Amino acid sequence: MSASPPRDRPRTRSMIVAGLSTVVEWYDFTLYLYLATVLSRVFFGGGENALLATLAGFAVSYLMRPLGALCFGHLGDRFGRRYMLLASMLLMTVAMLATALLPTFDRIGAGAGVLLLLLRCLMAFSVGGEYTGVVAYLLETAPTRRRGLVTSLASAASEVGALLAVALSALTVAVLSPAQLDGWGWRIPF
Repeated sequence: MSASPPRDRPRTRSMIVAGLSTVVEWYDFTLYLYLATVLSRVFFGGGENALLATLAGFAVSYLMRPLGALCFGHLGDRFGRRYMLLASMLLMTVAMLATALLPTFDRIGAGAGVLLLLLRCLMAFSVGGEYTGVVAYLLETAPTRRRGLVTSLASAASEVGALLAVALSALTVAVLSPAQLDGWGWRIPF
């Protein structure tokens, strides 16, 4: 005999998928900060101004999150949380993969930094929509007596994503030489 009634299995699976999507979203969102010194050399040519430009990209991403929350919140109300979450995850996946494939400053000059910042804006926009959408989705699908616990999982999942970003960026930096990091190694965590 199973621990939960069969009707709860799809709901449990949906909650797990929502939690995993939050892990991935916050992994990518915070990875940028942990690799900022490498990204400043790769996309902005190095130096203090390059690091400031890289960190400004992280700051700008915080401005995009509320816009993503508003836009995706409206989509979730209109078309359903599931479709909204799929759309935000798709946007994040495209932006994440595009980041890994970006040409560097050595190849296209300042355009590399501009493209990186645009992709960061897309990622932040999707994170704003995904996170608030997951919280709403979990609240709506959780059993009444467990809503507090279930919705707190979104916060826990975001922290797991951030911890994974720390671990993988630290491992990448520890294993690869600075030349390897600047050449191709920065792409691995993305």
